Amino acid sequence: MALKSKNELRFIDGTLAKLTPQEAEDQSELVAWEMANSMICSWIVNIIDPKLYASVAYTKTAKSICENLRKVMLCYW
Repeated sequence: MALKSKNELRFIDGTLAKLTPQEAEDQSELVAWEMANSMICSWIVNIIDPKLYASVAYTKTAKSICENLRKVMLCYW
């Protein structure tokens, strides 16, 4: 709900992918995306069970963290 209310759910579902330098009008768009993605990654890492941390420790995007968590959770069921 928090991600949806902040219009950041798109980082999770992949509809707001990182721009390439050619797509961005200026460097500030790339920096803004990186900042928001880092914040969301931090939120996710801080709420998951510490046992799951190893499965997402080296991922770089919020979308990839969620994809990894989905795979891990499927293994538990």
